[in-house]
Amino acid sequence: MTDRGAALSAAEAVHLAREALEGGQAMASVTVIDARGEAAPPAGTRMAVWAERSRGTLGDAALDEAAVAFAREVLAGGTRSGTREVQAHGAIATLYAEPHAPPPELVIVGAGHIARPLCAVGALLGFRVTVLDDRPDFATRERFPEAAVVRRADFTAPLAGVPMDARTFPFWWTTSYPATRAVPDVGARSVVNMRTRVVLPAPLGPRRP
Repeated sequence: MTDRGAALSAAEAVHLAREALEGGQAMASVTVIDARGEAAPPAGTRMAVWAERSRGTLGDAALDEAAVAFAREVLAGGTRSGTREVQAHGAIATLYAEPHAPPPELVIVGAGHIARPLCAVGALLGFRVTVLDDRPDFATRERFPEAAVVRRADFTAPLAGVPMDARTFPFWWTTSYPATRAVPDVGARSVVNMRTRVVLPAPLGPRRP
């Protein structure tokens, strides 16, 4: 669905990108960086494109369709921005598309000695890190300054209240029996220590110690 309406302002584009980065639906912003020809959109004209809708217009339905298709290719790629020249009805425009999506989530269940360097490395790599433990002396901000969230959790259901989707990577490193029984079915996206087995995320695949 395309909501052509009025042209998208710079302030609106920034607001929509921020919404996506802070946990909203992934979107791509499209900006005209150069244009020529009759009825070409001026440089700086913008659109916002999501998987199933778009907002704004380049002033021509055919240009809008080309911009939406380009933006969705960029969204499918995940992280790479790009440029493309499109044309319709005598107008030629060079578009720049940039994806905006919330960072991947690393959820560490168990705040022991392994969790501290893992949290630091995860944050350095761009993950939003959550650390969970049922021990008040372990689940502290002082021990995990890089984490976005540090909290005590009931280990019978440690992920209660934690959103789980394709961008969430749980890491379980605890010998707590209730916690290991609560491991969700997220396939190769989880890392689990249950004393007897370790499951590593793709592309490493499952391994046993």
